[in-house]
Amino acid sequence: MRPLFYKLKNLILPAIFVGSSALYAQEPEAAKAEETPKPKVLETMTVTGQRAYVEPSSNTVVTSEQLETYKYTDLNRILKTVPGVQIQEEDGFGLRPNIGMRGVAPHRSRKILIMEDGIPSGPAPYAAPAAYYVPSMTLIEGVEVNKGSSAVRYGPQTIGGAINLITKKIPDAPWAGTIDLGLGSYNFRKAIATIGGKQGSWGWMLLGAQLGSDGYKNLPNGQDTGFHKRDLMGKLTYDLTSTQKLFFTGVWSDELSDESYLGLTRSDFDSDPYQRYAASERDQMKTGHRTFSLGHEWKGEQTSSRLTLYSRGFDRTWQRLDGVSDRGVDIREVLMNPVGANQHIYDVLRGADDSLGSNDLIFQAVNHRIYESRGAYWEGSHKSVLAEGASNEVEWGLRSHQDSIRHDHTSKSFAMISGSLFESGEADLVGAQDKITADTISAHVWDTVSLGDLRLSAGIRHEWVAIEVDDYSAANADEKNKRSASMPGAGVFYQINPTLGALFGVYRGLGLAAADDKGSGDAEESINYEAGFRWLKDSNALDLIGFWNDYKNIKGTCAVSEGCGNATADVSYNGGEAQIYGMEFSGSTNPHIESVYFPLSFQYTLTRASFQNNFVSGLNDWGIGLIREGDPIPYVPQHQLGAQAGVQWREIRFGVQAKYQSMSYDQALLLGREEVPSSTILDSSLSYFVDEGYELYATADNVTNRKTLVSYRAFGARPGKPQSFVFGVKASLN
Repeated sequence: MRPLFYKLKNLILPAIFVGSSALYAQEPEAAKAEETPKPKVLETMTVTGQRAYVEPSSNTVVTSEQLETYKYTDLNRILKTVPGVQIQEEDGFGLRPNIGMRGVAPHRSRKILIMEDGIPSGPAPYAAPAAYYVPSMTLIEGVEVNKGSSAVRYGPQTIGGAINLITKKIPDAPWAGTIDLGLGSYNFRKAIATIGGKQGSWGWMLLGAQLGSDGYKNLPNGQDTGFHKRDLMGKLTYDLTSTQKLFFTGVWSDELSDESYLGLTRSDFDSDPYQRYAASERDQMKTGHRTFSLGHEWKGEQTSSRLTLYSRGFDRTWQRLDGVSDRGVDIREVLMNPVGANQHIYDVLRGADDSLGSNDLIFQAVNHRIYESRGAYWEGSHKSVLAEGASNEVEWGLRSHQDSIRHDHTSKSFAMISGSLFESGEADLVGAQDKITADTISAHVWDTVSLGDLRLSAGIRHEWVAIEVDDYSAANADEKNKRSASMPGAGVFYQINPTLGALFGVYRGLGLAAADDKGSGDAEESINYEAGFRWLKDSNALDLIGFWNDYKNIKGTCAVSEGCGNATADVSYNGGEAQIYGMEFSGSTNPHIESVYFPLSFQYTLTRASFQNNFVSGLNDWGIGLIREGDPIPYVPQHQLGAQAGVQWREIRFGVQAKYQSMSYDQALLLGREEVPSSTILDSSLSYFVDEGYELYATADNVTNRKTLVSYRAFGARPGKPQSFVFGVKASLN
């Protein structure tokens, strides 16, 4: 198969030098400000500050200044204060985030699109959309969250929304650098260094980072349960003219983490939520990642363009508990009811009993996966004045993309002897052996007409997806499937008075990552609506937006991380009609007394998510059995409330942040349904700026040391992060 770069080269490459493609995804409002009535942008000191005020949809930008306040290295903690976003924690460090928006299932972030500088960052967003890789926050200086009708700009997943992670930019000075060193609880260590600058036509930057921790969970043998990550990023730009430049970005990273899917019984959790059973002592994830992107950018007075050629690779091997040799035993059921026939298996998992024979050995999966992703993305915008007080802006994007996943799965068996695992001597078993490849072309256009105080927007996205499955097993079950669909959307924003605006939007949302079900069944589809008001006066702001997602067909995909066995992994299920509706309310202010500032902000999200028909479910995440109309969608809390308060005075900056989340359910099915309890987590930070370029800081996560149960997936109850502190120093070198 010829590389995808050749498919569009005759169309795209000549366009670079006649100047038509778009700005970065994070820059549209800056470009619009030049020709349209001046957009008002909230710039506050809160974590949810800076919004595109005149967009007919809900968009939030977390700036670098806001990220610096709490020095978070966990994307989950950053997004918990963005209205409309649901997080299902897993490991407490954010190694593999589970993110949902407006009620879509958060598991493995498979139903939203995560981008890095406007390019899909997932290892294989079409062939295998589960986000086992997310760029490290050590590389990131801003986060954009896009929901509502503007989602038609992004794909393939458009129902929930899109997150764009903005990597750190090259310094404007001839030479500049930073060093950030931190130590903390559970032997947490952080080291981040950058150096770079601009001289003449050249710009460059190098960033190196290391993060690690011994972990806060405890194995009987005393092994670490933490992680170690390394990242290296290089950037290079060359200005061809005052309006054109070439750019290159390269990222290399690796990770070694001692995480497990094995949780605890509820009784053991209540006794000690941070213990781990002996059966998980060998669980370990090893990953390696690389990213290269090369492109051209041109910014004219009315037309702007950006072309990016990109290539990504991700290699992971996860050795983890996968079950017991008696395949009739459901580990989740054992931990939910560890008595009677389940008692012995429960004791083997804990290391309290030895394995007795061939039916109680511990299976360890050795799942090796190789992901590849490459493509070309051309995006553009053109602005024109129609008449006095009237203007038009059209934005477009065209992407040719290919990605793939290669499964090489085996499993080993171990005997539990005296509380430790030893190889059983039995032959390894062979699991999935295949390669799934997705060839795709996508295009979108989005047009905005401004007529005085009225802005009318409309657009459409179309995706063409071809999936090919090469089965290397004895079954030789090769498949080829194709899908294509259009996703239209429209929105309106009206400036009622100088401080108050109203918005409305509607669009068709689709989930077209077809490899989840290899093209079988109906695609996930919904019609999504939102409407609300924005108020802005000086440094005071309020947003009130209601949303309604009307699902024609909701889908779920079985995964081992949800408790599915290998036989049903990657099988998709149709759930039929579902309804998700709610409200997002946020506000911020920044009063001051002379030189003392008191930034305040809050966010509230109401979400009601339920199935709207009766059907028989074969999906573990929903529950195996009859789902009835009105049953809840799992891991979607009804109420989320966040609040931030701070004080800034001369060299001192102090902040405190609280996040409340109401209870949710671990499955939809009533029989066996468990509650995930509500929780309130308090974080804080303190910085002292010794000099203009030097900062001493301390941060505290979970100040009150609240013990939280965050998930029952994959097997048993799992805890959130306990109280932890980090002390550090950051220096800017110019």
